[in-house]
Amino acid sequence: MKQSFYRRLEVLERIRLQRLKARLLPTRAPDDFEYFHAAEGKAIGTSVMGPNGFLVWSKPPAGFQEGQPVPVDDDDTSAPNQVAA
Repeated sequence: MKQSFYRRLEVLERIRLQRLKARLLPTRAPDDFEYFHAAEGKAIGTSVMGPNGFLVWSKPPAGFQEGQPVPVDDDDTSAPNQVAA
């Protein structure tokens, strides 16, 4: 009786762990989705999701190259290359 209870408990824990891991996986945007970046109300460039799951420039602003990863600023200051969530 106790063994079957613990087996069920182990199965439930395994399922719970799988669900938690699934929530932590990054979401995938459609392949044709394009992100538009702006600074001070003006468009500065566009990016797409790269093969590794990070944004890469498709039409980069001055100083960047096409296919280069888009830098992400983690602070609260507004910057031209900031990626908004």
